[in-house]
Amino acid sequence: MEGFFKKEVECPICKNKFDVLVVRHGSYEIEKRDSDFCIYYKGVNPLHYSVWVCSNCGYAALSNEFEKLNVKHAKNLVEACKKNIDDPNKVDFSGIRTTEATIESYKRAIECDELSGVSSGTLAGLYLRIAWLYREQGETGKEQEYMKKALSFYEDTFEHSRELPSKLGTVGVAYLIGELNRRLGDSKEAVKWFNIAISHPEAKMRKDIEKLARAQWQLAREGYLEEKEKEEKTILFMGKFFNESSISALSSFLREHDNSKGVVEEFEKALEEYLGCKHVFALSSGGAALLVVLLAFDVKDGDEVIASAFDFWWPASTILALGAQPVFVDIDSKTFCVDPLKLREKIGARTKTILVTDYAGYPHDFELIQKVAKETNLPVIENAQFSVGAELNGKKVGNISDVTCFDLSFLSTLSVGRGGLIATNDDVLAEKIGLLKNCGFKGTTSGWIEEAKGIGFDLAMSSMQAVVGLNQLKELDMRIDQKNARVKLFNDALSKLSEFKPQITSSGIKSSWAFYPLKLGDRLARIGNRTVAKALNERELEAMVPPTPPFLQPPCQQLGFETGSYPVAEEASKKIVLLPFHSKMTQNNVERTVFLLQEIAKVLR
Repeated sequence: MEGFFKKEVECPICKNKFDVLVVRHGSYEIEKRDSDFCIYYKGVNPLHYSVWVCSNCGYAALSNEFEKLNVKHAKNLVEACKKNIDDPNKVDFSGIRTTEATIESYKRAIECDELSGVSSGTLAGLYLRIAWLYREQGETGKEQEYMKKALSFYEDTFEHSRELPSKLGTVGVAYLIGELNRRLGDSKEAVKWFNIAISHPEAKMRKDIEKLARAQWQLAREGYLEEKEKEEKTILFMGKFFNESSISALSSFLREHDNSKGVVEEFEKALEEYLGCKHVFALSSGGAALLVVLLAFDVKDGDEVIASAFDFWWPASTILALGAQPVFVDIDSKTFCVDPLKLREKIGARTKTILVTDYAGYPHDFELIQKVAKETNLPVIENAQFSVGAELNGKKVGNISDVTCFDLSFLSTLSVGRGGLIATNDDVLAEKIGLLKNCGFKGTTSGWIEEAKGIGFDLAMSSMQAVVGLNQLKELDMRIDQKNARVKLFNDALSKLSEFKPQITSSGIKSSWAFYPLKLGDRLARIGNRTVAKALNERELEAMVPPTPPFLQPPCQQLGFETGSYPVAEEASKKIVLLPFHSKMTQNNVERTVFLLQEIAKVLR
């Protein structure tokens, strides 16, 4: 206790008098400072005692602000604190504080300050001090969390000139915003704010901060150049699909937003024309699209649905959620789509529908599938996932099966972030789908004042997604043609590498190539696709392995599905690596991918 003395203070809210510890001058020494003004001390850390907390009502504030509270303007705070008086679990902050207790005292000060309406600058300072305390403990994740909160409040302070902290001023706040961005890894934003600090008219009066800003600007610039170089080198699995045209279209829509424009219906009509299909419905996700279609076919408890043994989990999960049973069919080893020769034997008395999944944007050859469907009088659902824009014998996917579902996530060439489509030429089915996806109303613009024609769900696509979709639809064919041209180059190069096998292409099929399923040769397959993918990721090519086949997922294993039941699907899950092949892949990216494959084939022995 030698470094402290006790001081009696009075709480401005409950008038309780209590003792606080005040750090004596001379009991600590500044050891060093970080570039965001965090100070390290020898001896007692005075920051640990900068917040006073009333032992009776829990009111907390910085020591220099504690007794200045105007209770007339802090009604919500007064009410909240008075509720704390009878709390049996009150924490005592009067003694020596641990770092954990100090952090808690600052969090209480923030709660009180938010209720009393203090400035953004004050809140920013409190959040930053908590970040420093977490830095003291080595908790980087928490440190960054509170730096982000401090940054947000400092930006608000600067933008609106809300009671700028006197010790920092405009230049200091701009500098601190830059430094927090730099520490959080956004070098580009950091450079911008350091420039603001250096070029500000008041900078000449704050030579100390100007000097700091120039030094940190150089560090941030070097970091930005490194980030940019790495970004250009790294080949990401999913590209940046929202180009400037989409961003501009969305921005214009948000400024002039009017639901009566019916932009979702406009998107649906544009897709009907593009696909050559009578009915297209835009939904909130690909999963929602499949759910609605299964419900439209009245799939329910006790039914069976034919499904691919090599797929993402969500189609099987949706079938199971409806109480039905997925009946898996093994795949063709060349296309990874359902093997039509194995389809007929899986159909039984309880089969309600056939669900086939296009793999990676590569459409099924439907001749045999449709023959089986006709013989058994079963409808075919094409889970086209990422195949929007793909073609089979000159016909667009979406205009081939009884009904088609699409997923418009980031893997799709037509991406709205998250969305789905249903396409069909069946008028009766279309009416059911329309009601199911729109709470029983006829169209997406049907208001709540109209009578519902049935029951359903609120699963319609948002207007903002439709705006992006309309914009991207204009370039869809061009993007897919570019992908197919680059796949041809890639396949030609792969055919010369003995350790890899190129993916099949057919003259009658135009794939939309959500990604490229790379088949490993026998030697690399023995090493394992996870090892190969890891080696590629270490070389800045973002590669993945296929997801666990649905029949090997725990819920299906509990139903009796066993390892070895679908050998082709199981082998594919271990012997292929998924490579990026989005529409932003350049020829240089393709050439670099080939080079990296050659490199890891030599390294992995």
